[in-house]
Amino acid sequence: MSHSYDMVNRVRQNKALLGRKKFKTNSRENIHSDDNNERTEYNFPKASSDDLGKIKKGTKHANYLNAKRSMLIFIGCLAIVAILLFIIINYASIIK
Repeated sequence: MSHSYDMVNRVRQNKALLGRKKFKTNSRENIHSDDNNERTEYNFPKASSDDLGKIKKGTKHANYLNAKRSMLIFIGCLAIVAILLFIIINYASIIK
């Protein structure tokens, strides 16, 4: 009996949570903001199409090197595990 009563209470609590407002008013003003009306200005540099092409090539090359490095590390770890497994199996057969 207690189990079904707990389930009903949880459903009621969840329904109550759905109706709760997340903002002060309908204008969707943030609750936890200071009364600071200053606007932040960002000055991003403009890039030409040549610069964007260089950035893209540099990023692709960096990603290629990163993938190559990761693959080499994986193959190295796999080789080490295989060698250790081979040594353990041969050592176990010597002890018998």
